Amino acid sequence: GAGVPCGGVPLYSTPLRPHILQVHGVERTFWYSFISNAKGKTDENIEANYGITYSTADGKPEEKPAYVAYKTLTRLMPAGSSRPKLAKLRDDVRTAEWTRPDGRRILAAWTPYFTVRYAPPGRPVAVSGLLGERLSPKDVKTVGPDPVFFVYQ
Repeated sequence: GAGVPCGGVPLYSTPLRPHILQVHGVERTFWYSFISNAKGKTDENIEANYGITYSTADGKPEEKPAYVAYKTLTRLMPAGSSRPKLAKLRDDVRTAEWTRPDGRRILAAWTPYFTVRYAPPGRPVAVSGLLGERLSPKDVKTVGPDPVFFVYQ
């Protein structure tokens, strides 16, 4: 399950949405449903698929990509982080930047639709993909609809 389409973009591609809303005064957001009540992974009832985990036969939730993306974001933006500052750059690149309580600065970069060339400013000490995968800072040369997270000292 790639998540429920949201304006043509899978939900797991938009984990920053709740934090972007904070910039506009929204204090809290909540997932509609934690566990999907779908009958299998291909239930055609769209509302049955809203959870960020699958319901399994043994009762243990199975993570969907949306859950993993949210886990990545909460690791990079723990409680006490600053509100994100949003920017729109050339080539439709969007960024959100915040500072964690430990003083590290995080820059998330993405585009709404297409992959474009992008060089992050400065020298990030670490880079993560949307699903928490570690990326080599020197190898990241593009961004697309899935945010890339750059970590700075």
